Amino acid sequence: MLKALARRLRALLGGPRAAPGADYYRLSFSQEGEDLVLLSLFEGVTTGFFVDVGAHHPRKYSNTFALYERGWRGINIDAMPGSMAAFRAMRPRDINLELAISDKRETLTFFEFNEPALSGFDPDVAHAREGVVPPGSPESAAFHIVAERQIKTVTLAETLDAHLPPGQAIDLLSVDVEGGDLAVLASSDWARHRPTLVLVEDAAVESMLDLSGSPVAQFLRARGYVPICRTRLTFFYAREDCVVRGILGLGLAAARRDGADDAAAGSPEPA
Repeated sequence: MLKALARRLRALLGGPRAAPGADYYRLSFSQEGEDLVLLSLFEGVTTGFFVDVGAHHPRKYSNTFALYERGWRGINIDAMPGSMAAFRAMRPRDINLELAISDKRETLTFFEFNEPALSGFDPDVAHAREGVVPPGSPESAAFHIVAERQIKTVTLAETLDAHLPPGQAIDLLSVDVEGGDLAVLASSDWARHRPTLVLVEDAAVESMLDLSGSPVAQFLRARGYVPICRTRLTFFYAREDCVVRGILGLGLAAARRDGADDAAAGSPEPA
């Protein structure tokens, strides 16, 4: 009713008119609409918990901000120096950590771009993006490495040991670290922490019909996860014991919430 009244007032005052169908438009903060898929899969869940590795920004390109707005909370992690200032201001319910995650403790070169969303540790990915001009943009908008920093890494397992609230189950693990995604996954303790859903970028895969060449897919399948959908670059892997099939398609059943994030009986548990 209020929306209809607002439209009438705009018409009377000569203000901008909403496009036809605007009432059905759904706002997305993610780069490719991943958060809209998440809102659908976790429909009705208002107190979930996420871990967002490569969180980048509290809103821009965020896979978790829409969930945060719904009432969720979680842990945001990003290696970019100074990145957590915005998170502390905009996401005060969350635990916000400026950390670099990899499969072992070491010092790596962090390639920082003029577009911060492209920054990461993979030298091949970084150098391949150097000088690339975004479609429809002028040459002056080309991507460039603006700094190279030496940053010490830690594992996801030790980070969760230090910062995950006691007994907290993880509903969602989102990983987007520009080429280092498998190293992040490998650094977790999958016998102890088994998220209901895992989001991970896998740009090398062209079709969900053939994931045989994807090390990420092989890694997650060995730990009891199955691919259920994708956007252009991001794949959604669900715990096989949490997948339900209904008249509206695939959905997710809540993982066990008995004070731990342990694997369900009989599920694969490689470290």
